[in-house]
Formats: sequence, structure tokens, C-alpha cells
Amino acid sequence: MPSIWRLYLLQTVLVSARDIVSFNAAWRFQLGDPPAAKEVCPPSWFANSLDGFECPMGDAVYAPMTTSADDCRRACCSGLFNSGCVQWRFLKQADHQRNLTRGCYLSEVVTKGCVNNTSKWQGASAATWTLPSPPKTYEYASSTYNDSAWQLLDVPHDFVITGNFSRDAESEHGYLPRKLPGWYRKHFKLPTHWEGSAVALEFDGVFHVSRLWLNGRELDHHVDLEGQGSQNGYTGFSVPLQNSLLKPPGMTNTLAMRVDASFGSGHWYEGGGVYRNVRIVRSSKARIAHRGIYARSTLRADRSQAMINVSVRVQNDFGFRVPAILRLRLIDDATGRPVATSTERVTLPSSGSKDAETYFILWHAKLWSVRNPATYSLECCLDSSTHEYDCLNITIGVREAKFKATSGFHLNDHHVILRGFSQHNDFAGLGAALPARVNLYRAQMLRALGGNVWRMSHNPGDPQVYDILDALGVMVWDENRDFTRKQVTDMVDLVSRDRNHPSVIVWSYCNEVECHETEGATEQVGLAMRRAAMKLDDTRPFAANLNKESSQAIIGALDVFGLSHNSNPLNPMNAYVDANYSYKQIHKAFPNLPIVSSEGSSCLSNRGVNRVNKSRFEYESSFNGDCLSKRFCPTDAYKENPTRCQQSWTTAYGKDGKLLPFVAGNLGVWTLFDYIGEPTSYLRGSEVPAWPQVSSTFGSFDLAGFAKPAAWYYRAWWLCNVEGEGRPPLPSCAIEPIVKIVQDWRGDPTAPDFVAVYSNAPRVELLQNGKSLGICSMRFADYCRWNVSFVPGNVTAFALDEDGHVLSSDIRATPGPAVRIQLSLDVPHLLTGTGSSLVADGQDIALVRASLVDAGGRLASGASGVPITFSVQSGPGQILGVGNGNPVSHEPNLASQRLSFYGLVRGFVRV
Repeated sequence: MPSIWRLYLLQTVLVSARDIVSFNAAWRFQLGDPPAAKEVCPPSWFANSLDGFECPMGDAVYAPMTTSADDCRRACCSGLFNSGCVQWRFLKQADHQRNLTRGCYLSEVVTKGCVNNTSKWQGASAATWTLPSPPKTYEYASSTYNDSAWQLLDVPHDFVITGNFSRDAESEHGYLPRKLPGWYRKHFKLPTHWEGSAVALEFDGVFHVSRLWLNGRELDHHVDLEGQGSQNGYTGFSVPLQNSLLKPPGMTNTLAMRVDASFGSGHWYEGGGVYRNVRIVRSSKARIAHRGIYARSTLRADRSQAMINVSVRVQNDFGFRVPAILRLRLIDDATGRPVATSTERVTLPSSGSKDAETYFILWHAKLWSVRNPATYSLECCLDSSTHEYDCLNITIGVREAKFKATSGFHLNDHHVILRGFSQHNDFAGLGAALPARVNLYRAQMLRALGGNVWRMSHNPGDPQVYDILDALGVMVWDENRDFTRKQVTDMVDLVSRDRNHPSVIVWSYCNEVECHETEGATEQVGLAMRRAAMKLDDTRPFAANLNKESSQAIIGALDVFGLSHNSNPLNPMNAYVDANYSYKQIHKAFPNLPIVSSEGSSCLSNRGVNRVNKSRFEYESSFNGDCLSKRFCPTDAYKENPTRCQQSWTTAYGKDGKLLPFVAGNLGVWTLFDYIGEPTSYLRGSEVPAWPQVSSTFGSFDLAGFAKPAAWYYRAWWLCNVEGEGRPPLPSCAIEPIVKIVQDWRGDPTAPDFVAVYSNAPRVELLQNGKSLGICSMRFADYCRWNVSFVPGNVTAFALDEDGHVLSSDIRATPGPAVRIQLSLDVPHLLTGTGSSLVADGQDIALVRASLVDAGGRLASGASGVPITFSVQSGPGQILGVGNGNPVSHEPNLASQRLSFYGLVRGFVRV
């Protein structure tokens, strides 16, 4: 079994001083509150209507990306953004004159001086200064409630993905309603040797707002290192289980959890529930604090020596001072051998915490890099001469990452061009509850396309993803979710969680329009986040993904300027002169500020579709080369279509085909995989409704993880042109270039009327049924195209060198009718780097590909609408869900059957 996969097996980890046990299994679930419970946020609470009224902003706080008036009202009740909210207002379209973005504004006082003069605003205020309190408890929270009739399931779990698509739901959320709360209950017993220990639950992610009860008593939770509370649905939290509430070992405890996902945080599908891993942890009352270890490495100029400063926060709940010894070992993960040790004496205070400091000197350290992601295990043990109190391991890496204003990005003093993709958090058939295998597959596909950066968009990712990226050598743009005065602690939470990952190279405050705060406080919020985060990690720069709707004020809090879609706040009218204009304008205005393209190339495509077919709601074809390439980006084209030209990643490149020297690269192509929500039909104009489309089509892979032709475009122009770190282009690309025919050669009503080929070869020749249609010379980042009329048979593309010698080829033959189903595994699979076998631990996932093939074994690429049913014939497998990559499919996600979409269906099997 590959070592990378062993990192992610969910198993009980036992050490003498600390037990870490998976808490994922055997939860009970019920959708909705008890029948007797009152609605927590009825409209009647807000008796004074403000619909049509324009009001002074006063103390209003912006609630990021609540997408409807109902969402805004619920956000007011939640207390999440404003603890004393008594007034909500929803702005239906941006007010550029007042510098207000579309969205939700919450106030702690009822605003006076409102004028009834506009249809842009909806809202209401409470009749009294204090809103009625939500129910103190619920029947479902009682330890004596009989939950035997509830659904039995394992987490991670997304209860929103189980719903039915509805045209009345939000388009941004993929038309999947998110109205009712979900309830989870779990019964558990503690082992005898846990008695008298400190016990805590660790949740990696719960969306959106949660409340917990242990044996009928509500628990306080989600408190960060600064003692502040926050819940944005994307950062994890630890919940101490007080001994006074726990029953003695051997007796049954009952944990109840209410999760309210009725309002969201983003303009995409977010799901709802306990959608990431959960652990129960036992440790001594003298222990290492949650997220209490921080390792900071510094390299000497000649790279011969690394100093690793380690800070360990130790916690003592004994009630008396405890003398202890802090023992640290640094272990080379490649060899398993210790390479450095340190011992420090520390006296723990009678209660509370204390930071202990030590360091290692490491000669000739193995440096973490994209090419060789070397890591070390840092073992931290707290003990006395007779007793081991606690012991905890973390993974670290030694490396030096720098953004430079004149020469881009440097890793370990090697210039590296950043090439990466933005990714959301969902997948077909699974929603937001993604197993480690799926995330490993996504990371390997990023590598397969030549990517070296994963942009977390637009929120902190699942902790298991960072472990995977550390091991694979993929760098991370780590993005905060909410940017308001009330949520500075969110950045603290992000940094405290991820600061030891060598893959993380930059912290991002916010995304686009969300980089804006009312009352001119944008720069102050950014600086406040920076000051708080710098106390925890001072080694990484701070950035933001900015466009024309972002506030210019945030630039004062930046170390790196992230540019979205060649649109920037210095140029709100998009007055472009040429393709490089935004980069040059920013560099001229801020010559000491590094620049990177942090989002771009939002290019639409639909797998299997040769030509647009509006009657089937197929608004995009599989070909999107005009958007991907530089074809629309000369100066003359900007005058005709500047918006189209913004999309291309090549806008950061000069006419010589080289990256502008002061730009670090393109790290956020939008997106690697399609995602639920934000249906892209809105980009085609108001005359095309979003419904029935329920997912985006930006990805190089569709929602079910099947590659689109765009994946081969990036393989040709990124993977085969990897430079930096002393690496030449991959030898195989020169010997056997990428060559890929975009269209399927079939004669249905959408038969192709042209053929496009993606390749990195100097020249490409196309043959139809053996007859040459001509040779095309390939330009930088471009494609080749031939106008043809469909004739049954085949088309063949030959990649040629400068002398006309054939280096590689691709052939598309007219398929026959589908005659059988062919099953294969995309994951695990040696070719996808996700292993060679499944681990039957109840947590592993197989990504099954069901292909409809003709009599010759070729994919019947035109076969859509054929029902495919998955079943487990023997063994412990469970069908989790299905998908097909069709952005207008409204079939159930958690099912065993799905209609084929251009010859393919995906099944997810847990074993």
C-alpha cells in the first residue's frame, strides 16, 4: 500500500499518554426540529417593515454572501455576525454611489432617518430592543429521548445533498433547499482507564451553526486560541467534555447536536451537517494544548543549516503546579530515523496554560519542495521522571518561500512559476462530505495537469487535504471565509490550524467583493487580522483575491496583490489598453508589492457535447479553446470583447510567450472540477435562466470527476512546460507530446462541424479517414482547428516535430451503439496515484467508472439517458451515491441508479 494513503486511514491511534479515537461511526440522524419546537426566527419577530427604505448605515455589519432576504433575517437571529442584532436589511443590487455591495447588513440598533425611496432594499426591525431568545433546549437534546427510529449513519455526512432539487430554492446553492436544521445523536461509553482524564471532542467542520448537549446539558464550544467564539462552518473546533457531565466508565453517555444550515456563507453549494471528521481525545490533565505546537524553520543563507524554533503550549487542569520535562524528537519521515532531539524543563502553572520554547539545529536538512516534498515528524512528549503526561506528533517541513516584487515566487531560492487551480468543497453524489480518497484524487489530478498550487476557495479546507498536499508537494493559497470587524478571530483560527503545514505559502484575507467593509473600515479589518495572525505565524505573507468590486483600502494590509480575472480595484470601469494592462497598472502604482494572478480562466465547457443544443439545455460544448488560449487577447480583440479576454491565464504573459517578470504566476484557474451551485448560465445573459442547470461548468473535470478536453489543454501547456526548481520540461513530453482531439466523432444531430486539437507539439496534422486535411503550426498556448463535415469513420491527429516526424497521435472513431457496461476504478488506481487496492476499513471509497461501450470496446460517447444501476454482489460494500457530470441532472444524489451522460456514470462504493 502506498505510504501516502496510510496517512489518511481513520483508525484508533493509541499512545501511553493520549488516546485519539475516530468518533465517526454510529450516529443517529433526524431532519428537522421536534414538532413542538417553535421556529427560531419567525418573520413576526421583526414587526417594522423596512422594505423600500434607504437608511443610514450607522453600526451596520455586512454578513458575507447571504444570498436572500430570508437568509439575512436568519443571520440576524443567529447572532453569528452581530450578537445583539435587532434590524436586518438586504440590498438586492449593489449601490456604487454609496460604495455598498449587494448583500445583508445587520444592526444592533434600530436605524432612524430612513427614507422610503427605493426598491433596492428589503428589511425589517424588531418591535423591541431585545429579540426573543431561541428555545433553551429541545426534546431531542434530552438524554432520555428514544432515537431508535432515527437514521443510523456514519459521519462525515451532508444532509442537504439528500434533498430534492427545487426551482424555488437558491440558484447559487444548486437549487437544493437548505431550510430545516439537522439533529445528530450519539451514544458512547468511556473505557475504564479514561476515568479522571481530560476528554474532548474534535470536530474538523460542521456547517453551519451548531449547539451541543452532553447528557442533556448544553456545552459551550467553538472558542479559538484568543478565547473568542466564532462559527463560520469551515474551521474546526474542540469541545471539552467536563468530568462533571460525563458518566462513569462503562455507563452510556448521550451526545446531541443541532446543526442549523438554513442560511449560508457563500454563493455556492455549502451543504449542511457534520460534514468532516470527528475524534474523541483522552489526555492527561497536564497536557499539550489543542493546536498548541508551532514549529518555525529558518534557513541559513547557504542552505547548509536550518534552525527550527518550536513553541509548545502546555495546559494544566490539576489545580496545582506541575514540574515536567518537555522532550522533543525530530524524525526523518523518509528513513524513520531521529535526526535531532531537545529536552527542556518546564513548570506548569496551577491552572491555565504556558508556552514552552526550544529549538533544533539541523545540518543539511532535507528541504520540502514541489519536486521533493520531504517532511519530518515532530514528536512532543510531556513527562516527569516517573510518568508520561502527554505525547503528540505533528508533521512539518523545512523550506523557504518568498514572493518578490520584481522576480515572482521563489521556493528554497529557486524561481518557481505558480500554476494552480481554485477548488470548492463538493463532489457529485457526495455533496460536501468528501472522503480522503476523493480529495487525494482531486490533488493527483491537479498534479497531472501540471499544477503546483491548490487555492482554497473561498474558505479553509478540510484538514485532511493539507496532509495530502504536504505529501504530494502541492502548495496552498489558504483563504479565510468572512471579512468583517466581528470575525477577526476567523483568521486566527485558520492560522492556528494550518501554520505547521509546509504546503501553505500564503494567507488570504478574503475574496473579491467580500474584500470590503462598511464605514471605511476595510484596511483596519485587514490590519487587525494581520496583527492577530502574526502572533501565531510571522513567516507567511498576507494576500487577497481582488477585482474591480474590491475596496482599494485593503491594499494597505497586503504583502501580495492577488488579481482576479485581470480585473482590479484601480480600474473599476475595466478600461483596458492591452492584455497585460492590469498587471502593469498595479506594478506601476505599487512597485514594491508582489503580484500573482489568484483567479482567472473561468472557461465554460460541457463534457461530450459537440455543439450547443438549447433544447437539451446544453449551452456549452466540450470545446473552450478560445477562452483558454490567447486567441482573444490581442489589443484589437480587447476593444471588441474585453470580458472574454479577461478569462485567459495568458494575460500575465508577454508577446514573447514568457511570464511578466514581476508576476508570480497563475495559481487560481477557475476551477479544476465543476461544483454544485453557481450555475454558469447567468454568464450568458438574463435571457437565459439558470434553471434547470444546478452546477457550474468551469472545471477541467466535470462534477463526477471525468476529464473534459480542457484537462489535456493544461497538460499540454502546463505539465509539458514545467520549469523552475532547476527542472526542465518533462522528457516524455518532448519524446511523446500531448495531442488530443476535442470533439467526439459521432453522427448524431450534434455532429461536429470543426475539429480542434490541443497539443504542445510544434505542428499537428489532421487526417479524416486517412486523407490529410492539412498541417497546423502551433502557437504559444493555442490550439489547432480544421473546418470539416462529418463523415462516418475516424479522424486522426498526428503530433509532428519541426522536421515533420510523427511523435504521437490521437484517433477518434465513430462509435457503434452501446452493447455492454464496462466497469473500472479511477480510484484507487496506479495511474491516478491513488493506490492499487482498497482498504476494507469501513471508510475507504472506490470511485467506480461505468462506461457504455460498443461491440468494439469503444466508448459509446453519444449514449445518454441509459439507466445504470449499481449493486454490491458480495462483501461489505455500500453504495454511497452516484453522479454523471450532467449539469442539468435532477436525479437523487444518494441513490444507486443514474442515467448515463455521454456514455459515462460514476458510482461511489464504501468498503
